[in-house]
Formats: sequence, structure tokens, C-alpha cells
Amino acid sequence: MARLGIDLGTSNTLVAYVTQQGTPEIFQIDGAPMVPSIIYLEEQAGNPDVGSVARDMWADPGYALPHCYRRWKLRMGEQVVLGTMQPGGKSGATLPVTPELLTRYMVEHIMREISQGWAANRSSRSW
Repeated sequence: MARLGIDLGTSNTLVAYVTQQGTPEIFQIDGAPMVPSIIYLEEQAGNPDVGSVARDMWADPGYALPHCYRRWKLRMGEQVVLGTMQPGGKSGATLPVTPELLTRYMVEHIMREISQGWAANRSSRSW
């Protein structure tokens, strides 16, 4: 049985697991032990860029800051809309960006990375 923990932090997200031998280990995501809790939503497609990629976009003046979300965890449960996106351009439906949606994007990114890492290292992983 795999034992996995995700600490979705306000600034960074951390993933740890316990090996079959009972040793806790940090799972490396995007080559680092912590993932910045930042998401950049592409204006047209609505695709989320997560973690260090989104952090770099946030720091680059060439990207639109209103499409970059940080510290959304502080607003969880408030039923607040942080912004909107219109996938498909002006002809597409307007979708609300909520803390819950951003959390879903972060968890999906983490689980995708874990799945890929597990598949790549299946023989060497003992969890």
C-alpha cells in the first residue's frame, strides 16, 4: 500500500511518501523537492502552467499578471471568483477561476508527475 501526502501550501507544495521499509521520502517534482504554488492560465486555451514554469511567467513582464494566480489557498471556501478565462477566445464561454479550480489544477499536475515518475522508475521504487 502506498502512503502519500501532499502539503498544498500557500507558497509551495510538497509531496512525500513512505516506502515499504517505513522511510519517509520527498518526491521530486519538476526536478525539485518543492513546487511553487503558482498557476498561470493561458488566456486563449485556458491551459494551466503550474509550478516553476508559472513562477517564471509571473516574473516575466511579457506575460499578463492577471492570468497568474498565487496564494489562492487563503481564499478557499469563500465562494469567491478570482478571475475569469475565456477558452476559445471571445466566442468561448466565460469560465470563473476559483480557488477550488486552481487547487484541482495543482493536484492534477502533481498526480500526473507522480504517475510519470512512478512509471519511469517502477523497478527501483519501493512504494
